[in-house]
Amino acid sequence: MMKEKSAQQEEFQPRAEALDLLVAHLAKKGFKDADEITRRIQAASELAMVRAVYNTISLEISPTPLYRLTFNPNNNTVDFELLEGRARVPKEFSRDITLMDMIIGANYRDRIPLLFEGITGIGKTFSVEKYMKTVLPEEFSKVLRLNFAMSNVQQPYINGEIRDGVLYLHLNRNAMRQVVFLFVDEKNRGDTNQVLQMQDSEIALSTGERGYLGTFIPLIREKKDQKGNATGEYEIVFSEDYLRKLVMMGAQNPARADDAKYSATVKTDAASANRDLTINVPNAASRDGSSIYVTQSQNKQHLRFRKSYLGYLCELLGIAPKSAVARSLEKILLPGGGLGDGEEREAANLNMLSLYAFTTDPKKTEKRIIKSALEFSDCIIYLASGNLKREFEIECEDAKDWTERLAAYGVDFTYDQTFEDESEKMKRIAGIKFEEDFIRRDTAKSKKIADLLATIKDFTEALKHPDPLTALLDQSPYITLEDMADAYSIVLSDKKQPNADGDPIELVNTVLTDYLGLFNDFAAEMKSPGFSIDNDACAIRNYAIHFALRSISGMKAGQEYTPDEYAKPMIEALETAVRKLRTLDQGSDVKKLLIARAIADIATFAGFIDEYKGDIQARFKETLKEKDKGQRALLQLGQLEALLKEKKQDATSEEIYHQRLSRMFGV
Repeated sequence: MMKEKSAQQEEFQPRAEALDLLVAHLAKKGFKDADEITRRIQAASELAMVRAVYNTISLEISPTPLYRLTFNPNNNTVDFELLEGRARVPKEFSRDITLMDMIIGANYRDRIPLLFEGITGIGKTFSVEKYMKTVLPEEFSKVLRLNFAMSNVQQPYINGEIRDGVLYLHLNRNAMRQVVFLFVDEKNRGDTNQVLQMQDSEIALSTGERGYLGTFIPLIREKKDQKGNATGEYEIVFSEDYLRKLVMMGAQNPARADDAKYSATVKTDAASANRDLTINVPNAASRDGSSIYVTQSQNKQHLRFRKSYLGYLCELLGIAPKSAVARSLEKILLPGGGLGDGEEREAANLNMLSLYAFTTDPKKTEKRIIKSALEFSDCIIYLASGNLKREFEIECEDAKDWTERLAAYGVDFTYDQTFEDESEKMKRIAGIKFEEDFIRRDTAKSKKIADLLATIKDFTEALKHPDPLTALLDQSPYITLEDMADAYSIVLSDKKQPNADGDPIELVNTVLTDYLGLFNDFAAEMKSPGFSIDNDACAIRNYAIHFALRSISGMKAGQEYTPDEYAKPMIEALETAVRKLRTLDQGSDVKKLLIARAIADIATFAGFIDEYKGDIQARFKETLKEKDKGQRALLQLGQLEALLKEKKQDATSEEIYHQRLSRMFGV
């Protein structure tokens, strides 16, 4: 094992002997690729950790059901229900999300600061603290309980000393690498600037001293000989540039504006509230009833977790219980059959910390948002923005402007339909009142929640499978339309004004129904496949792109083509796609909005082709050597994506390409 050094070497020294053994075991079994070994160990460790957590705490905590999420694939509708602590009868296509599911899932994602809000005594702090003490040795997690006299959330990471009667503060560099999970009780009493910094895994003192919070993630790397050739052996390295960022969660009582009993509680600062995922924790006492009497408070939960985790991990990776590898792992992680003492205890804990960082590293399980989910999300954002008539006019204006700019091609991208915001459906959508406007951070939050929900779905479904490891490894690599629909159900319901009219779920379902109806009608017109939730090609704009690429599929390798010979057929094909789109609104004002936006985006792509037709000519020339037309189109699509990325980094590139084509190409 080695640690890559920087100019400022930290004192903290990570350890990963246990991970080293797992790598050697898989290499011996025939797994030779470092990325494959990494993903296999991570997936097995994730399943082992999740299973061990539930196994350890299930007798101590009564479940708190929060949400029921339903996505019916037969009619493509969603339903969202706040469960208020009520455990429901299982239902087809539904999955229930508990408080513990959210805590566990958030621990595998990047910077999702959960904020649990509710009255005193319902288990907010208890649940998170129980999870922390189960998964991590006690020195690697902290609980801060703030009050009116103490609002400093930086406490775990600072040291102080008095010199000549003056208090000097400085950062505790070891704590910055060791305290990886922080729970702040009464978080709304904390200093907002400190809270926001630490949610970004940063810390800064008034002295100017600053640093990053998090621990080292072990990296599995194949060793090379002096000539740079692979040796078939592996090493574990650490880098200060690759840290598992701090996981920070909080809890608080309702603000006095929401509940007069909590007269000393202030409302969360808006800057912090916009970043938090607030979960209103219900009082489930009546649901639990006397069942609470038979929960068992037990000690040594981390030791029980560690034993359970190691047993499951060995089982998933095919390590026999009495084998040399199993005995070596037990010696490292369970010295003397327990947590050990002195140096043995420290080494065991540091190994567990490395396994925790390796397993919960968000980059290892990061999902890309599928194109249909991207397009659907754009529809939601669009309709939640308010002033829909003006938004419709903007889309039509842009399409008209592109028609004028591209007049030399004789194409028409205009959309001349009228939009009525006085229909009953539009009135209901406009009548949904939110506490604050829908902002860019809500968009980012929705994607994070969708990622979180997809993570929970992955490990819960895999654990039900006869072969959990294979099931997890085979899960979809995408955040799907279902995940985004569920996420927006949560976000919009959270933003809705209390007791106000309007149902955010109606907005989600209206968009979902009309978007999928429009997509399937367009797919039929384009003679392309209908909607499939795991098919990344399924998107209106993507079908238009491929239709444009089909227009040049007859080009032959070795023949020279001018920039205009590429641009003209593609732009004309995009006009054909728009002409088909214009006919599909079926009198629906929602569909008119979606069509107007899609047309303006497609017209922008036509403008991009015209402006950069010389670049397209140069980039497409090599692709003509590919004889298979389907593969050639994919190569050309990749070249268009690369060109868009390049132009987005160009200060002279037009902003409209950034704004519209990013969602069109998903880059």
